[in-house]
Amino acid sequence: MSAGGGIDVSIAVVAYRVRDELDRCLKSLEAALGGLSAEITVVDNSPDMLTWRYLGTRSEVRRLRGSASLGFGAGCNLALEGAAGRHFLILNPDTLLPPDGLRLLVAELDGNPEIGIVGPKLIRMNGELDPAARRGFPTPWSAFARFAWLGRVFPGRRFSGGYNLGYQNPDERAEIDAVSGAFMLIRDELFRNLGGFDRRFWMYGEDLDLAYGAKEAGWKVVYQPAVTVLHAKRSSSAQRPLRTRVEFYRAMALFYRKHEAAGRPAALNALVMAGIFGLGAGAVLYELLRRGSDPSGAGVAQ
Repeated sequence: MSAGGGIDVSIAVVAYRVRDELDRCLKSLEAALGGLSAEITVVDNSPDMLTWRYLGTRSEVRRLRGSASLGFGAGCNLALEGAAGRHFLILNPDTLLPPDGLRLLVAELDGNPEIGIVGPKLIRMNGELDPAARRGFPTPWSAFARFAWLGRVFPGRRFSGGYNLGYQNPDERAEIDAVSGAFMLIRDELFRNLGGFDRRFWMYGEDLDLAYGAKEAGWKVVYQPAVTVLHAKRSSSAQRPLRTRVEFYRAMALFYRKHEAAGRPAALNALVMAGIFGLGAGAVLYELLRRGSDPSGAGVAQ
């Protein structure tokens, strides 16, 4: 990757069969920049040519041909090779940015040299908060509390809401562990120093892993709800539900082995891995049964 130049933001988008969502996202970017200079690269992992042909009509976008097997993190790394921006934006194609939204978040980084990563408040299309906008690093307890729905039983409590920081006010700026890879603004030198995303995470977990590296290197990660971004959520993953279910639990296992297992008793590690395997096997079985009961095959494109 080359050193940063005179461009404010290099934007990386990885697309998989989301031409219409991508079109809306790119249009919202125009107003979100608020006068910032930017370079936009879209890596198209779609197996068909619809998105690729559409990108050919957008002269402001650099398009790169990926593949259906190229993961999200690897796609972002590809998009940012040789990037000239002083900040990098990792952006999902199923997001809609508010006017001046990106400019305000760039100002957050520029005004606070100790911050390495910043993310906005994410709102789903139904108006609900996307809890992935702000997260704590998963531990055996916080993951158990999440999957056992303790956050619903005991809402607003620190002991039950550590995974998605449900005990914090979503309308208050906060220093947190990680923001969502759906919208992650990161300093160029930090991304380069960390070597980009770990390619072993095909989908899910790569954003947590990158934020973990940033925190270990002494940088702050900040959630800034003054900017609200709409997130359709799962526009791509819903098209490959079996693969993405497998990858979700594989990412959990990889993150745990990489960042947690070394400091824990062997018995606990075995229990955690067994729990992840059990949850993953159950999710895959559910998906297979669901697909078997849907003779039309709708929504399971591979």
